[in-house]
Amino acid sequence: MHILHCAPLGKSLLQEFIRKIIAAGSKGEAGRIAFILPSPYLLAHARQVLRRVEMTAWESPRIMSLDELADHFCGVRKISRIEQEMIISDLVRNRTDAGLERCFGEIIDFPGFVSALARLFDEIKMAAVTPDELDAAFIALQDDTDRNPERDVAVGELFRAYQERLKFCNVADVAGSYLMAIDTLTESDIPLPFEKIFMSEFSVLSPLRLRLLESLKRKVAMEIGICFEKNRPEVFSAVEPIYQELVGIGFTPIFQKHEHSSKTALSHIRDQLFREQPTLSENAAEVMILRSPNRQKEASVVADKIKQLML
Repeated sequence: MHILHCAPLGKSLLQEFIRKIIAAGSKGEAGRIAFILPSPYLLAHARQVLRRVEMTAWESPRIMSLDELADHFCGVRKISRIEQEMIISDLVRNRTDAGLERCFGEIIDFPGFVSALARLFDEIKMAAVTPDELDAAFIALQDDTDRNPERDVAVGELFRAYQERLKFCNVADVAGSYLMAIDTLTESDIPLPFEKIFMSEFSVLSPLRLRLLESLKRKVAMEIGICFEKNRPEVFSAVEPIYQELVGIGFTPIFQKHEHSSKTALSHIRDQLFREQPTLSENAAEVMILRSPNRQKEASVVADKIKQLML
């Protein structure tokens, strides 16, 4: 069974998963586990904690990012950001027929133009959009008065040329490594180097990353941890689509109970904080609600309150 652990606000599955890995290590089973985390800081933290545990090297789990996991199954060389921008820059310089110069004018030569295109192409590809689908989207929007159809066509042609260049050179960018990994996992029967995957601390997953998880769950048991509570859209509206997608591809949700280990006042404000009209009760008499028009004013008001408490 593939499990989706849903932790309440303020809780995390990170330490629980680390404890499970340590328990598996005591049985000599941690070497067949992968632990997926979203940031270099969390990866370093997990490695540091597990390094303190008495565990031989061949019994250590694979601690990696989701990008590194995709690279493992990609099968071709993944280009760096610099190489990606060099490819796009070369295409921009040699595709005057695409109308780029006419559409973008002098900004083509501005620092950051190629980097912006690289980020745009990454976003398009991580959303699992193909060149044909992008062209169809531009056609559907061509009557929008706020758009520039000629510019859309130029970007679409450049995106198609970029994809063709990657294919010709037999290399992959970040999104391409995901696509190739998905194809490898779907079309081949290669054994995976792990029997269990733990994954925690993700709050956003692109369509391409979700497709990779769906391919992985057909071959290996998975446990994913997210911070999510039902019926609290004012707090979890950004995470709810991820919850729905993971449940939709076959993960069984398990909701952890909120442990009221904090003071009554803090528990009360936790439940009220993100509501449109937060209220206080006698149980939260020492809690004060401050409303400010912007972040700068908020910081100033809070600093003044702290100063009054210290004087």
